[in-house]
Amino acid sequence: MSRRMLGKVAGMRRQQFATEKLLLLPFPKATVDNLSLISHLALATCRAGQGNRYQIFELARTIYLSYFIWEEGYGAADGEMYRAAEAMLDALSASAYSADVWALDSESAVLVEVVLRTFDDQLSFVPAGIYQKCSTRLARQLATKIAERMERDL
Repeated sequence: MSRRMLGKVAGMRRQQFATEKLLLLPFPKATVDNLSLISHLALATCRAGQGNRYQIFELARTIYLSYFIWEEGYGAADGEMYRAAEAMLDALSASAYSADVWALDSESAVLVEVVLRTFDDQLSFVPAGIYQKCSTRLARQLATKIAERMERDL
């Protein structure tokens, strides 16, 4: 190999090492704040009775992502909290599609708020690689559910 080629290989290895190192570290505070803000805005909108399916989807995404992170061993929560949140989402979705009202009642909003606080705590210390792994898992599960629903509806 030429010297030039060896230099490129060494540079690629350094870059790969740097990327792997970043995946072991928690997110920077600005990233945590941005990720958290998305969910809290969705909650505030739905709590005010002004939500739509996109805000509910964002809340569902956050609940499941928090659950997957918890399964990886990050966060002080319990499975019952996530089961209750999932049941609430199922009931809300069923009624919202028929009535076209995408809002959270006070009891549901409190439950979502507890999950969001857990998610905020998780974001502050979960390694970026674990977050990425859980996010990929969620995307795969959503794609599978959408495909199943489309097959059923056709």
